[in-house]
Amino acid sequence: FLVGRPPFSVQDEVNLFHNSIILVFLWLLTSFITERISKKYSIMAILGIMASFFGVAIILFWIFRIWIDVFYPMVTMASVYVIFTFKKYISEMQKRELIEKELNIAKNIQQSFLPKIVPNLGGLDIYVEMLTARQVGGDLYDILDLDDGKIGFMMGDVSGKGVPAALYMAQVVSEFKTHVRSGNPREVLHNLNIRLVEECGSGLFVTLTYMVIDTKTKTASFSIGGHMPTVLVTPGGEVKLLDVNVGMP
Repeated sequence: FLVGRPPFSVQDEVNLFHNSIILVFLWLLTSFITERISKKYSIMAILGIMASFFGVAIILFWIFRIWIDVFYPMVTMASVYVIFTFKKYISEMQKRELIEKELNIAKNIQQSFLPKIVPNLGGLDIYVEMLTARQVGGDLYDILDLDDGKIGFMMGDVSGKGVPAALYMAQVVSEFKTHVRSGNPREVLHNLNIRLVEECGSGLFVTLTYMVIDTKTKTASFSIGGHMPTVLVTPGGEVKLLDVNVGMP
């Protein structure tokens, strides 16, 4: 006897047609969900669709004796999800590399706003270093030779981090250089504050302190705009905080 599979009937062809439609539909649905929804929610959605499809297939077969293929749709959905997730991962990696490259360029630009040469006046030993939490940030400082034996120190911190803070930092440094010779430290910060209030529309603010040291008279004058007080350590090891009674960001 030759035992073999009986030829397709009309009902078999109908089932094959319906299963093919279901297969294509699930493939399109999986690709759409994976592309449009975040990874966290897309996998939950895919698992939910798989569970629902499996449940519907069981109910249709149990009650109506309608056979729907389960294996190939499940494999197809899993395969499509893996492929599109990998594609999205590669795309995100390329975007991240581009952002990292642009941030490195922005870091170099930000460093250009800061002094490259530290003045050597009156026997003062001056050292400065800035380490940002990210590639760019809102910390800022400046050291200026004001002539006649005077040297100015400015240090500040913009609210927030990242690119917005770095852009506002660049504006503050530029405005500070414009007003630095407009008077004593109090007048400089007063004029700077007026200018920043007029131009700032980002909702950011900066705290800032400015000190002028006269190396001839060995005196210092300073003004603080909401910044932390300057720390003074005497040769005997005594620590003092140079603060003022009033001051606002």
